Amino acid sequence: MMPSSARRAIAAAALVAALAAGPAVPEPGRATDPGPGEVAQTTGVRGTVPEGLAGRWLVVGQILLPGLGQPFARLWEIRPGPQHLEVVLRLAELPDALYARLEAAGAANRPWTPDDRDLHELAEKWDELPPNTADASQVEREVIAADAYPPDLRDGQATRGSRLAIVTAERFSGVRPVTRTRSVYAVRELSPARLGGTFVSEATGPGPPPLAIALSGRFQAYRVTVLPPRPPLRRLRDLLMGGV
Repeated sequence: MMPSSARRAIAAAALVAALAAGPAVPEPGRATDPGPGEVAQTTGVRGTVPEGLAGRWLVVGQILLPGLGQPFARLWEIRPGPQHLEVVLRLAELPDALYARLEAAGAANRPWTPDDRDLHELAEKWDELPPNTADASQVEREVIAADAYPPDLRDGQATRGSRLAIVTAERFSGVRPVTRTRSVYAVRELSPARLGGTFVSEATGPGPPPLAIALSGRFQAYRVTVLPPRPPLRRLRDLLMGGV
């Protein structure tokens, strides 16, 4: 049997990998009716949610461990749905230059903060990003305003005093050492261009004995401007120059 410390290390690495990925984005109106290569996603909303959340977001988290700062990135789309806001995760690779800077920051155990150039490049290439792979089988999300917090969010260390919580529960098919994750992003700062706050992510894995691990840290979400698609000649030029 693998030592528990080794299993926890593997699970922690798997949780970091899970945080940096997400299921394919379904078309509007199909959040619960996935097609081939898509994952069933649902969003629930509770309370009076602040205005101005809709849009594309680059979410950069900094996992805080003793002697280690590990950044990760996720892509969110928050958009109006038939009844309320929907939050979807996009499974796609970052542009090469952004990914290289994210990886360099992780290798140096330091945070990564995208600059205006990074955000503009991501905006230009958002609709053309190559897909990633995921083994998520189900994703459930809740957007909960502070006026509707249940006791665990109202009194929890990571969420107490926040304005909004975005809760994501993901189930995986078993390829990874974790079978389920639950992440809570507590929004404490909200402006038209940026969200900021704290997060906690918990993962469970198969036993025996069943494994549970939690990671926490801070996050910033940067609004990504919606730009027209790049002309074909521009895309070809960028490809020849080695970019996505």
